[in-house]
Amino acid sequence: MKTTKESVFEFIQKQLMTNSDFKDGISTKVIAEYFQLQRSNVSTLLNELVKDERLEKTNTRPVLYYLPQKEAGNELNTVGRVMIGTDGSLANALQVAKAAILYPNNSLNVLVTAKPGSGTTHFVYTLYLYGKEAGVFSESAPIYKINCRHYKNNIEELDEKLFSPKNIEDSLFAKSRGGLLFIDNAELLNSTEKSRLSEFLESGLLFSEDRSDFIDANSTFLVLSCGPNGYNEFSQRMSMVIQLPDLASRPLSEKLELINYFFMIEANNAKKNIEVKREILEALLLTDFPLNLKGLEMEIKRACATACVRVMDDPSSNIEVTLSDLNNEVQKSLIRARTQSTDLYEQLGAQMLFIYDCHEESQFIRYHDTPDLYAEIRSQYNELSKRGINTDTIHNIINNHVTTLFKKYNYYRSFNDEYDTEQLSKIVDPKIIRMVSKIMDDCKNELQREIQPQVFYGLCLHMNSLLTLQLNQSRVDDNQM
Repeated sequence: MKTTKESVFEFIQKQLMTNSDFKDGISTKVIAEYFQLQRSNVSTLLNELVKDERLEKTNTRPVLYYLPQKEAGNELNTVGRVMIGTDGSLANALQVAKAAILYPNNSLNVLVTAKPGSGTTHFVYTLYLYGKEAGVFSESAPIYKINCRHYKNNIEELDEKLFSPKNIEDSLFAKSRGGLLFIDNAELLNSTEKSRLSEFLESGLLFSEDRSDFIDANSTFLVLSCGPNGYNEFSQRMSMVIQLPDLASRPLSEKLELINYFFMIEANNAKKNIEVKREILEALLLTDFPLNLKGLEMEIKRACATACVRVMDDPSSNIEVTLSDLNNEVQKSLIRARTQSTDLYEQLGAQMLFIYDCHEESQFIRYHDTPDLYAEIRSQYNELSKRGINTDTIHNIINNHVTTLFKKYNYYRSFNDEYDTEQLSKIVDPKIIRMVSKIMDDCKNELQREIQPQVFYGLCLHMNSLLTLQLNQSRVDDNQM
């Protein structure tokens, strides 16, 4: 169990990094009020932390306490502690990140490899915050992200934004000098763009299209991300490589922290407390999400949005998420609860109901890049109410509206145009997957067009059903495949 001293220190770290009100330090009064302690006792603890060289204090009145500058340079103290898995599945990744950012003279460019939805954007944003904490980046240092997948059908626009070949001062490399440039899904760059990228990695220079001009962008901290398939291509050009774990390889304790975090975010966004029964947490813990953290986050977001509709006409009611708010695959995962009851009890104890307080701030830093879903729902609900439409009809309309919003904001984009054969192989015979893949390749070549992954998955499942139909309780022999 944490001592009061450790709890106070962690509270100070969190506030100094996430609350702009304490940019110059935090006072004894604030800490005493938060922990409901006597100010004299808090003062004693703070002076002990100063003596331990974990804090420094000002000579002003009131006295303000702050983290020493050397703290940032030696440990991933603040930013590291607000990432789930810092001392677990992300420990090695953060250690490599620290070495890359703090490398003398110039930070070393980084390659991040991960399966889709494994939290790459959040991780990269955390590197940016750490760079500022460590004094590598200034407080006003820029950060730019470009996702190559969003320009898959418009390579010219991607080229213009990223390299601006005719006016290199307008390129993202130029705009990111002194800060961070994040190129997501870099494996989708074309051969010319990859060539220009390689030249930059070797020299730190970016040339115009006709090579009559160039800029020095050595101060741009470049982070590339790619899927596992792009690892070999980029790892040979970059010395610092970080491999992020997928959700399935993270321990159950971290999964629960992530679930709690996402529910807390939804409570904050909806401005309502969220009540969740134990069976829902069990189902989420036991589900294999092909889209990893993103899949888990979106499942919780969708379930909370659906549940929110039921209490739109009662501002004082909590949002009660029920099992029926989860999709069928997540519900089915409860079948495994009986065989993993010990592990689940270790994480959840005997508690049957979990309440996420909308007034309690999450302890983790979040990179905000999605619209306000609940504001859209409230706006639609208010509009329908003004028209005098009855509550049941409004609920039906809003439920359809939630689905429309998810499509409108492309919450699932970036994850639907690649075949995930690893996940598929858990339910479909690998021989069938290989056979359908060959058929898909032949069709694409013959028709000269791309075929959506949904068709691939549908064919695999359909063929699997046909060939494993238990007539006479027997499968099709292998030599008949």
